[in-house]
Amino acid sequence: MFIVWSRLGFLGVIIPIVAPLIGLYLSEKLFGKGYYPSVTILGVSFVVSGIAIWFLGRYLNESSKTERKLIDPETNEEVFLKSKHTIFWIPLEYFAIPVVLLGALWLIL
Repeated sequence: MFIVWSRLGFLGVIIPIVAPLIGLYLSEKLFGKGYYPSVTILGVSFVVSGIAIWFLGRYLNESSKTERKLIDPETNEEVFLKSKHTIFWIPLEYFAIPVVLLGALWLIL
């Protein structure tokens, strides 16, 4: 399977993988060894990671508003080049929505 991203868009996949691991580690430290945190910790960590992706994506895409204006010599049309943080051609902040929905589904079931 491919993962297609531009700039820091790969964080949309890395954060939802790392956040549950951190949540499981913290729950073991808080509640002791042998405590199996069930799906609640996983659901909450996916929701929290989705919120983090949303704010990170908004910050990164707002701060990278550098665009270049180029002029096509044949047609004299203006072309604007923007750099965005995307994953699967979706802006990073919008990739947070399925992550939050996955966490909410995990909490409901």
